Amino acid sequence: MSWILRLFGSLLLVGVWAPAAAAGPPCTAADGVLAPAAARHAVTIDRERIPYLATFEQHVLCDGEGKPLATTSAIAYLRADVAEHASRAVVFFFNGGPGASSSPLHFGAVGPRLRSERDADGRRSMADNPSSILDLADLVYLDPVGTGFSRPLPGGDGGPYWSNAGDAAAVLATIRAWLAGHEREGSPIVIVGQSYGGYRLARMMEHAGDLNLAALVLISPALENPGAASDLDHVFDLPTMAAAAWYHGRVEREGAASAAAWFDAAAEFARTDYLVALFQGAALPPDARERLAARISGFIALPPEFVLEHDLRVDSETFLQTLLAKEKRLVGRLDTRVTGPFPENPPPDRPAAANDPALGLGPTNVIAAPDIAEYLKDELGVATDREYVSLTLDVNFRWDRSDPQSRPGAPGPARHIAAILRKKPEVELVLVTGIYDLAVPTLAPLYSLHHANIPLERLTVARFPAGHSPYEGPEGRARFSRLLRGLLATD
Repeated sequence: MSWILRLFGSLLLVGVWAPAAAAGPPCTAADGVLAPAAARHAVTIDRERIPYLATFEQHVLCDGEGKPLATTSAIAYLRADVAEHASRAVVFFFNGGPGASSSPLHFGAVGPRLRSERDADGRRSMADNPSSILDLADLVYLDPVGTGFSRPLPGGDGGPYWSNAGDAAAVLATIRAWLAGHEREGSPIVIVGQSYGGYRLARMMEHAGDLNLAALVLISPALENPGAASDLDHVFDLPTMAAAAWYHGRVEREGAASAAAWFDAAAEFARTDYLVALFQGAALPPDARERLAARISGFIALPPEFVLEHDLRVDSETFLQTLLAKEKRLVGRLDTRVTGPFPENPPPDRPAAANDPALGLGPTNVIAAPDIAEYLKDELGVATDREYVSLTLDVNFRWDRSDPQSRPGAPGPARHIAAILRKKPEVELVLVTGIYDLAVPTLAPLYSLHHANIPLERLTVARFPAGHSPYEGPEGRARFSRLLRGLLATD
């Protein structure tokens, strides 16, 4: 029997499993679990037609008593014309939120199918992705509880998985279950996490020593523990705000031929004179404060008097609301190149970040993707009438942040990455950022990694002229593809 038939048979027999390896009652069968599905397709990559098997599976998460609580989903693409898969790399992808599905990475980066921009009727379609890396590795996209088609089960609850620790355990268990179910435990593994997914990836590394890891890829990763704002936040933000001011033509561009050059100049100032000045606090002499305010003003295009009124610390939300205020435009946080009108009558109980024009959430808390749901039903054969949830703030608002490891002042999760790199000297680490990202400004994850005892010779940094999703657009997608191909290349 061919490996495809064996695989399809295993899909039909997928069982349920608990998120922890500890002994306990077996996970019982559950209503509300979507049936697995599989379909054959092909994609052209570099003028070669690559046949593949696309699969959809749901995994059941149970409590310590074996009660089914919720599901996660794994959508995989497996090259079909290779005889041996044991040595073939598997790349796992997930986005962040919390409350985000894997759809941005799934349909905007290196998967075999590419989501189009909206047409005049507001519809989107799917097309082959020439930047896919399916020729070199099998690809698995993970949707945590509450996102995509993943849901709490009848009589269950997503709450145990809507926390930093519970989420990391559930996603790591999903990876282990997928590897075991497909007999791929020996395959080289690459894990790609974006935004909060970077935090998730770092937390997972505390318990991932058994995995055959080859590389970890962090995209715009949120690696700092949440807490009260500190002077470091302003140091991290300043270069990104400077790049935004340059992009929107609000600063004198003489001497800076690009936003990247302006970013670099602001970053050098932020790491040196600005950081030293902020450290002095009220002890900073008045004349020095005025000089600093003038320099900050020159970078971010807000008046020196305004900078002084804000004690040399213009926070990111104030900057986004002020830079183009005369034009009554709000600047995007996820991508500061994007602008939109100031929202009218926004919900009073919703954070300002939810009104980000680069997010596109509108007045609701949920972004559904009918085109993705249609794709999964029609091309993969998934039998469901559910909405595909791309992003949900309802999950984000329910997130339990009472985690000892994520409290202010606790060591950041990047230390788990450092530990796995020390344990596994063959693992490579890649950081991908965008200079227009003010949700996770470039300097923030660099600071976290540089202060987590990461072996810097194993760290590759790729900075894109982009926002929170650096792979967006044909050029970014092609560059991201080349970056992953470099990791997957074998001698």
